[in-house]
Amino acid sequence: MEKYKVTSKILVVDDEEDIELLIRQRFRKRITSGELEFFFARNGLQAMEILSQKEDIYMILTDLNMPVMDGISLIKKVSETHPLIRCVVITAYSDMDKIRKAMNSGAFDFLNKPLDLEDLEITLNRTLIYLEQVKEKAFLEKQLRQAQKMETLGQLASGIAHDFSNILMLTLGRSQILLYRELDEKTHQEILEIKKASEKAIALTNQLLTFSRKQDNKFEA
Repeated sequence: MEKYKVTSKILVVDDEEDIELLIRQRFRKRITSGELEFFFARNGLQAMEILSQKEDIYMILTDLNMPVMDGISLIKKVSETHPLIRCVVITAYSDMDKIRKAMNSGAFDFLNKPLDLEDLEITLNRTLIYLEQVKEKAFLEKQLRQAQKMETLGQLASGIAHDFSNILMLTLGRSQILLYRELDEKTHQEILEIKKASEKAIALTNQLLTFSRKQDNKFEA
């Protein structure tokens, strides 16, 4: 079965207006196909406003030197409020001190200005692959936790069904003994109904025990 394609949404934060044009041109085909979708902000404050409206953004490309709220402040806030998002820094190579601060604040990677579009695409792809792996791991861990819960419930149900079956067997045995005695028709009929009900209940508990054993075998496989 073909895997359902999900659009990767990326937020670009830079006060230089030409960066939007460059990115839209470079990724035109992938944008048109629905593989990628970009959002653009001119500073960190605008970026936070966009993040509050778009919950499915998982990657940010951000400059460091911006008005209102700079890149490092943005990275710190994103790390606190959106820990799953990965930030990639775009800045001049000479700003090594700022790059170091950005990485220490939670940046995932960095790119140098002037921006090399091929390097940008490689970094973008690498980051998106990493994020996909993180989401896949989180999904599998959730599935495992659910399976463990089901296994625990199955074991609990199995124990209860086993104890209940023992009680029913005792009831069935007593009712069978009573049926051999000389009883009036009404009492005989009532005990017969108890016997039939016990047999049905035992059949149901046996089905539950069989299902529980099958589930245990699935978890062990």
